[in-house]
Amino acid sequence: MSTHKTEQLKWLYGGFAGVCLAFFLTILGTGQPIDSSIPLFFSAMGFGICFPIFTVFTLVHVMFLEEQRSAVEVDEALSVRWVQLLTQLTMLVFCISIVLMLFHISATLGGICLFSTILILFALKKFRGALHDMP
Repeated sequence: MSTHKTEQLKWLYGGFAGVCLAFFLTILGTGQPIDSSIPLFFSAMGFGICFPIFTVFTLVHVMFLEEQRSAVEVDEALSVRWVQLLTQLTMLVFCISIVLMLFHISATLGGICLFSTILILFALKKFRGALHDMP
């Protein structure tokens, strides 16, 4: 993994952590209790799970950059199975939390987001399959 890619991931994970924090600051600003809505409650639980994980991911990538780790070292560290699984599960929880937040705002909006998310996941799966078939 190049230093450029590590730098990009640092900002990506930092952005995801920022979205989680913004969710909680918004909820605090409205004064609405989190348990007033089932989708809002589960969305808050999801963002609560994701926030510290994305924060640690950001710090790890900052550490890689500050220690000037080689691309090989970074790739080895990030290719460990549990790290990949944690990353994938956290991204899944993050996406589900966003959809649930949208369901809290409007069932129609949440349904549209869920439908488009499912469609794009199928398209992504097909795209990844095509990438693996390339020489």
